[in-house]
Formats: sequence, structure tokens, C-alpha cells
Amino acid sequence: MLNMSKKYCRTPFGKMIKKYRLENKLGLRQAAKILDISAPYLCRLETGDEPHAPSERIIWKMAYIYKVEPQILFIAANKIPVEMKYYIIKNEEIFKGLFINSLILKQIYEGEQ
Repeated sequence: MLNMSKKYCRTPFGKMIKKYRLENKLGLRQAAKILDISAPYLCRLETGDEPHAPSERIIWKMAYIYKVEPQILFIAANKIPVEMKYYIIKNEEIFKGLFINSLILKQIYEGEQ
């Protein structure tokens, strides 16, 4: 299970992917080309101006090119990969654990405001 600090929970997805892109010394257009998306779309994702999270395919590609664990990006984007959904639903212990953790994170987040 990932250790999620209060700071991590507040980190917007866009800031995270921009940080990873810059750490890997990739320009916006260069990263967009590798990800097979437009540079304006990647820019909107990074600035938080895009109202929807990217597709699972794009998140998997970001994880690969930015050399980061995919689950970090999926969590930041509030997405669960399709492959994992069936496993989570069928595994009662994991399902309960995720539910309890989501309640704890909600209490932490609401306590900061």
C-alpha cells in the first residue's frame, strides 16, 4: 500500500506530471509527441485547465516515459485501471481497505480546510 501524506493528497495531477516531465528533461512538445497527444492538450493537463483526466492509455505512457510508478499517476488522476477494477471488486479485503482508506483521506482533507 502506498504511503500517502497530506501533501501528496493535495498535489494536483497537472503539477505532478509537469514536475516529472521536467525531471526527465523533456520539452512540452517533445513529451506530447511521445505520448501521441497534442502539445496544447498536455499543457491543459499540466495547468489544470483540462476538465477531464487523460485516458488510461495516456497515463500508462506517462508512467513509462517519466519513469514513475503508474499507480502514483492513477491515484493522482483519480482513476483505477480497468485491469485492477475486477481484482479489487473480487477481493473483499482489498475492497474494504480501499473504502476505509478513502474515508480516512476524506477526514484528513476536510480537517485541513
